[in-house]
Amino acid sequence: MSETPPPLGTSDALLVLGAQNWNPGDRWLGRAGIASLQFLTSDGPARAPALDGLGPNGLRDLLVLDDRRVLLTTGYELVELDISSGALTSWSLGEDVSDLHEMGLEGDRLLLANTAFNEGLVVSLNDRSVVRHGLSEFRHARSKAINHARPLGGAIPFGPKAVRDDHFHFNQLAADRTGSLLAVVHHVHGFRPVSHVAKRLVGHGDGGVIDLGRRAAHDLGLRAPHSLRMVDGNAVILDSGRSEIVAFDDHWRETARWPTPGWGRGLAVHDGHWFVGVSATRRRYLEEGQDPGDNLVVCLDQMTGQELGRWIVEDVEQVWSVRVIDRAVAEALAALPAVFSAG
Repeated sequence: MSETPPPLGTSDALLVLGAQNWNPGDRWLGRAGIASLQFLTSDGPARAPALDGLGPNGLRDLLVLDDRRVLLTTGYELVELDISSGALTSWSLGEDVSDLHEMGLEGDRLLLANTAFNEGLVVSLNDRSVVRHGLSEFRHARSKAINHARPLGGAIPFGPKAVRDDHFHFNQLAADRTGSLLAVVHHVHGFRPVSHVAKRLVGHGDGGVIDLGRRAAHDLGLRAPHSLRMVDGNAVILDSGRSEIVAFDDHWRETARWPTPGWGRGLAVHDGHWFVGVSATRRRYLEEGQDPGDNLVVCLDQMTGQELGRWIVEDVEQVWSVRVIDRAVAEALAALPAVFSAG
């Protein structure tokens, strides 16, 4: 592991958010042992212990609105934190909201994936109104809800029934350079058990992007894609199941791949570097005697993909998000009084 700090400016902080695993069978830390918000700076690591107790499993993402306010999601709610006062304000998203994933900003719009209900939420930062964008028109007639508690997502019919309407595993709502909304999904036509097993046997995937503005589904053959970023006008996505970063042109043709050390989720692009969150392998996927690995942040050169350093993320079971934020905001979060509890 790297003993030197990551390549950041003196005014930057690398924010890492982590949490407990959702499936109880994958857990090894108690809830009280989760340190959800951690930072790396040019002076070393730091934490924000005041926020560790938020959410049943921890925090999934954080967006900085300005030098006084941030938005947080636990996966089940969206809250605004006033850093100066420590006050929390819940943002109402309406009914049927669960398993919220990565957040994004596009102008005065907050973009958020409502994964359990196959839809993206566009929230106005001006009046907090919510517009919902569903994926039902893209769902294959044979698709079924993914059952995360069963083997292969429910393709093997043993275990409890599905409790959510998650057909696509829609985990990010983003926007391209024209402002058209993009849904990052694990299954572009919905989860089809027989097709899923067949593709797994030959190492293929059916993950990709659904362009909601142009009503077009792009099956990119990805295995569990996450963390789309627009770089020089084109998309870069983590192909998590293959432990790679993949770049595409504006016609969704693959142009490059770079390896990462494991299952990636959370990608920050900063000053010619990729900062990638890598999670330890979950217990249900381990073979006998297999080492699950560590939770990490790894830094790669953006042009060559050469690894420049890696840093262990302790006291989490999985990494959810990686962002570069203003160091002053990070230090203000770290200085908050420890007044929040798990809820």
